[in-house]
Amino acid sequence: MQVDPKDTVTWVKYKIEGKQAKRSNIPDNVWDKVINEKDALIIVDKHKKDKCFGEKRLDAMNDVCHIIGLWYGILLEDYNKELPDDKKFKNFGGMYDQIAKNKKVEGRISGLIRNYGMTVQDIKLLFGYKTLRNRTVHKNCLNRGATASVLSQQVQNSLQQLHLAPDQPPGFSRAFEKCAKWVYKKN
Repeated sequence: MQVDPKDTVTWVKYKIEGKQAKRSNIPDNVWDKVINEKDALIIVDKHKKDKCFGEKRLDAMNDVCHIIGLWYGILLEDYNKELPDDKKFKNFGGMYDQIAKNKKVEGRISGLIRNYGMTVQDIKLLFGYKTLRNRTVHKNCLNRGATASVLSQQVQNSLQQLHLAPDQPPGFSRAFEKCAKWVYKKN
């Protein structure tokens, strides 16, 4: 097993010997002695490597968009309060589309968001950001192709992506392969 400098190690010899320490803080002569003992147990907590910059950015974007999505629900609920059913919107996208088309909708929304120091321009910025993220995350190239050869290639591409996807529970790859073959089956 590779023990890295940032890993935390515990040396157990019938009782815990010493305190937990980072491997980098244990002198090499002590480390060599410990790992050569036959009646000792060493517990290693692998130091979780930091996420790469790209993964941090994507996580941050997803978190920001999740909060925007929560806000969509709150604004939609506030907008629909005390309105007759035929005037209520079922989703935020439908309501957003009406902002530019219907001055009454824009006025009602402006009144609601003004209490939070927001403007219709703020809504447009938030909506645009979430839309950009959705275009990045929800890829059209994954939609079903039109020909048998494209569908066949999409199955192969999806199975290649499967090998890169982290944290798969036991049996997941088999289930996903069946799923992908069904999605991209030839008619």
